[in-house]
Order: sequence, then C-alpha cells, then structure tokens
Amino acid sequence: MKSKETYMKKLKEWLQNTSESPLEEMNEFFTKRLDDYEEHMSVWKNSYQIFAETLPLECRKVLDLGCGTGLELDEIWKKDPCIEVTGVDLCQSMLDKLLEKHSDKQLVNKIFSTNIHLIK
Repeated sequence: MKSKETYMKKLKEWLQNTSESPLEEMNEFFTKRLDDYEEHMSVWKNSYQIFAETLPLECRKVLDLGCGTGLELDEIWKKDPCIEVTGVDLCQSMLDKLLEKHSDKQLVNKIFSTNIHLIK
C-alpha cells in the first residue's frame, strides 16, 4: 500500500497536469480507471473498516449511494455477510465489478442512471 504522502503527491501532480483538460463524463471517467481503482482507493481502507464497525448491530439493510466496486461493502459484509444492500452508482462498469466480487451477497438492487436532472 502506498503511503498517504505519496498518494497526495501523485494526486496533486495529476491535478496540475490535467487542469486544462476538458471534463469527462463520470461514467467514462470511472470506466477508464476501473482496473486501478481499488488500489488507488486503498489508502481509505481504514476508514471503510471504521465505517463498518459503526453500523448498529441491528442494522439489516444498507443503502449505498456511490457504491462503486463496493470497497465499503467489503468491510460491511465481513462484519455481517447477511446485510441486504441497495447499491447506487452512476457507472455501470463499477456496478458490474461489485456484482462480480459479491455475487453471493444480498445485493438487492443495483441502480445505474445517466438521466440525472439538476434542479436550478
């Protein structure tokens, strides 16, 4: 696992190098980065573990908005493999990866939508 300092340094470099680039659609952005996503996000593993530990024992259902590949859910299902989850994400490839990783879990719904309307 990379150190947080290395991670932040590389992130800062990336932001500087891409500051003039046009914005990507969210689905395209995450699909391009799917192969390295979990390694990239591994610096947050401790936070995912803490979040899972804070769920009340009587919690039976979870709504995960922006569930991605399920990094938080990995930890939640370690704690309680029977928790039922509704996962929502804007990137179909992230949801596909989540389903691949956790085909044996209670993932009741997966929702993918590119029809987001902003209210002004």
